[in-house]
Amino acid sequence: MNRRNHISIFTAVLAAISLCACTAGKTPQASAAITPSVPAEKTPAETAAAGTAAEITVDEAKKIALDHAGLSEAEVTFLRAETDYEHGKKQYEIEFYRDSAEYEYRIDAKTGEILSFEQETKEITASANPNAGASGGITEDEAYEIALSHAKISKDAASLKKNKLDREDGKEIFEIEFYAGGKEYEYEIDAKDGTIVKYEIDS
Repeated sequence: MNRRNHISIFTAVLAAISLCACTAGKTPQASAAITPSVPAEKTPAETAAAGTAAEITVDEAKKIALDHAGLSEAEVTFLRAETDYEHGKKQYEIEFYRDSAEYEYRIDAKTGEILSFEQETKEITASANPNAGASGGITEDEAYEIALSHAKISKDAASLKKNKLDREDGKEIFEIEFYAGGKEYEYEIDAKDGTIVKYEIDS
């Protein structure tokens, strides 16, 4: 083999060594991993808050009922404004009265829709003669005063619904019903001596 061939072989070997060295010196870069974003889980409290955020309040339910009745809050006395559930659906029960008219509403707590509505006008019954009572007994006005005194309510603070002389088991009694402070009071008072025979307070 002549000198020129030796040189050619040597040159080729040197080039191959240089190529290997360059390839070995390069570190392959790992491709960037793309991690899909996952929304953070909500706590039970956050979930509950999100579920009730759109619900109306009891005050808003009262306003819906009043607007429907064409009345203002100053004109009525509320008997009830509370939460109830029917068939798993949250509702508000709203009940109020003005004079002798009673209003009852059921309102959807989610949408504010009026689910049911009742209005009842109760006649205020009284004797033709307010001073008439059992012979030798108390008068109608005195019976009312006895009921108010027992309930610890002033006459100005009460709204009379019924005051009627009636007979029960051969005994004359005054049947008295009135509203005060969001409650309904019912009394039966002996027309002879003013004894309270029975009373009920419905809150």
